[in-house]
Amino acid sequence: MSDTTIPFILVLPPTTIVLLTLQRLYKAGAGRLGTDESTFNSVLVSQSFEQLRAVFTAYQRLYKKDMEKVIKSEMSGDLEKGMKAISKYFYHISRFHLLILACTS
Repeated sequence: MSDTTIPFILVLPPTTIVLLTLQRLYKAGAGRLGTDESTFNSVLVSQSFEQLRAVFTAYQRLYKKDMEKVIKSEMSGDLEKGMKAISKYFYHISRFHLLILACTS
């Protein structure tokens, strides 16, 4: 008899993923002294467009602060600029594309 293991993959419903991500962002920023920038970075670069849109919307509804303002209050310098660029994309898609076009011409 061979020893084979079957990998276990936990599949969570989308709403659970949004809530867990929302909690991670809050605990990394407003919910602590200082900012855990690596958590913001991890979330913003690893989530799908739809997941981030849902997280940003839920964050604004729950904490009454949109993600651009959260980033502005929690970060500075180039990191703030990069994170704000990502968040602007979700709030102002058409303006984001115009900005990219302006930067490339």
